[in-house]
Amino acid sequence: MSDFDELTAPAYPLEEVTDIPSTELSNVSTFANQQLELERKVADLEKELKEAKAELRLVSETLLPEAMLEAGFLELGLADGSFITITEFINAHISAERAPEALAWLADHGHGDLIKNQVTIKFGRNEHNEAGLIISDLRARGLQPEIKEAVHPSTLKKFIRTELEAGRDVPDDLFGTFRGSRTKITRKS
Repeated sequence: MSDFDELTAPAYPLEEVTDIPSTELSNVSTFANQQLELERKVADLEKELKEAKAELRLVSETLLPEAMLEAGFLELGLADGSFITITEFINAHISAERAPEALAWLADHGHGDLIKNQVTIKFGRNEHNEAGLIISDLRARGLQPEIKEAVHPSTLKKFIRTELEAGRDVPDDLFGTFRGSRTKITRKS
């Protein structure tokens, strides 16, 4: 019998199940139904939150900035003392299929220091002592470490913004660069 089987084995031998007081079974049933209802409620709220975030992004990154620009405003004070400003933002990411080319571009253009290396080795249960060895020792023993190169998303966004602000070109297609505007509403304190 596994540890899991021991934990989930009935508290009563099977022949005694009928001796469980109906109030205890009623409590189990009540709480099980309550859990199911709460799980549905949480799923519904998570879906509603996701939809609300998408709507907010549409208004703050497209509809309101476009309306303000059409009206000739970059900033606007409201009657209640709130203040709307349009700010520029940049998003960027390196897709898995473009990663080798994007990382090579960074290295070739003097930005290799942005690239982080992650070395992962999977060990079996009885290989705890192996974990402390250096990569060359692992390869000498016939183990194949997994090496991953990547640029952290925040580092990439900052790099792209800095390069663009300095007037230098960065290949948008390699870095999934997206430039946009979004509004920020500062409420009166």
